[in-house]
Amino acid sequence: MFVYKKPFTHIFLHVSDFLYMTDTYTPYVFHFQAYNLDTKSKFNVFHNFLYNNINSKEDKERFKIIFLKSQQIYYMLLKFYNKYCYKKSVKYDNNLDLSMEPLYKLNPNQKFKMLHENTSYNFKINDLVKIIKCDLLNHDRFFPDPKFPKNPFNNIPLTPTNFYNFYFFLLENKYHIPEIINAFYRSDLNIQKFIRENEILIRSESIKNYHKHITSEELFEEIILLLRSFKIKNLYLHIDFPRNTVVSKTLSVVKKYWHSEFEFTERSRRYYRSQMFIELDNFLKNNKNFGRIYYKRGEKKELPHQDYKIHNLLAAEIPDYQSLKNIIRHMKRGIPVVNPSQNYITLDPEGEDDSELTPDEFDIEYDTDTDIEIPLDNSIPNNYADEGEDEENNNDTVPDVLTREEEELFDNLANNGDEFASNDEEIEEVD
Repeated sequence: MFVYKKPFTHIFLHVSDFLYMTDTYTPYVFHFQAYNLDTKSKFNVFHNFLYNNINSKEDKERFKIIFLKSQQIYYMLLKFYNKYCYKKSVKYDNNLDLSMEPLYKLNPNQKFKMLHENTSYNFKINDLVKIIKCDLLNHDRFFPDPKFPKNPFNNIPLTPTNFYNFYFFLLENKYHIPEIINAFYRSDLNIQKFIRENEILIRSESIKNYHKHITSEELFEEIILLLRSFKIKNLYLHIDFPRNTVVSKTLSVVKKYWHSEFEFTERSRRYYRSQMFIELDNFLKNNKNFGRIYYKRGEKKELPHQDYKIHNLLAAEIPDYQSLKNIIRHMKRGIPVVNPSQNYITLDPEGEDDSELTPDEFDIEYDTDTDIEIPLDNSIPNNYADEGEDEENNNDTVPDVLTREEEELFDNLANNGDEFASNDEEIEEVD
């Protein structure tokens, strides 16, 4: 006797034999469908049997009766099996949600009980929605790389049954289901199909939620680098200005910037770029005193970085570093002095000793031959390097033989080096 893998196939055969045990012909017609039911989707087999020109109307009607009766028995057994599993499962001791709030305070329709790996877990609805969204929106610098949702307590992927039970629970209780979860449901829980059919949606949602998945230090660094790239003359940001205020005031600008750089379509990028400049213009008009620290008359306040040579994080004399640590290190050492004979920036010869710096500030490489400090990003001042020249030409700014005019030019530059350094802006004092 042939052994079938799927329980539904066995149920189907027993139901057909029971209903038509006196009929010597009809059961064998349905037995021929057992192999298809065991190897293919039962709903596809059902559709193909009813909509073909081979079987008679009487056989089609009998097949429909057998199939529906088998489905009824099958789901009754599944329901009994699930109740048995819940009763015998291990109860995971988690009386708190992921926000460390007690679960017993929630209404029953705000909690969801899940059986996973023979263990029952209680989840707050909002927590489980966030977990699923976070896994589906996983990306590598906004290139979609979604993962199948995992259980946060054991880091094991959920089963399709878990996802479907939760999805229909949300529908029954009339919860708003995020579009990204609806799209995953429509993709039949197939990750590759989900990416292929919803790449634009995944990227857009990843950008929208990016600030929620990075640390506050990383977000602050992104904001500083963006504001420095704008090179706004009248914008000042003191190093001791509260970082939370900086993030709250400029978050909308940096989010528009991410959309303008990483959106999937060119039209979307152009739209968000225009919105970014509108948002930036409104920010500058409504926050004229942004980034400045004010003292009251007679007040003495010690700031953590008051001994730094430069206090403005957006100062133009700071090279275009790609790291906030390098910017802060440069602010501590002092205003740069440009050497006309070479295409890099040296530090003020009266700078502090390296032994006073913290380990986090040692992020700049040194040339062992000349002991001259070179930024990690190899940035070159725009005043001394043309964008159209090759790299080799940029490194040889001084020829072997100089003309008389060139010698006079370099002598003037050496004597008037103050023109290339700007004094630090003083902290304003108000009544």
